[in-house]
Amino acid sequence: MTIEKAVSALTKREVAIDVKYISLGMGWDVQKTYTVSNQTRYEVPKGKFGVIEAYPLYNLYKGTAYDATGSPYGTVYAYKPVGVCFNQYTT
Repeated sequence: MTIEKAVSALTKREVAIDVKYISLGMGWDVQKTYTVSNQTRYEVPKGKFGVIEAYPLYNLYKGTAYDATGSPYGTVYAYKPVGVCFNQYTT
């Protein structure tokens, strides 16, 4: 079985400040689509029913977001699809 799928990756950061009567919010999103593929072979014993499940496999990237003055104000997480992971079993 060969699987190829387009997977969307979203990097998001939001900051919100509430000061008595002032409310400020800002944020950003970066979205990109990656194509991941992999293949597997699974021999199902006679009289059994085989199941193959495919899931995207991600690498985690962690960084620091900075404001306009160069001061750090939060952590940014990004998940990049890098492959396919299979779960195989019989019932």
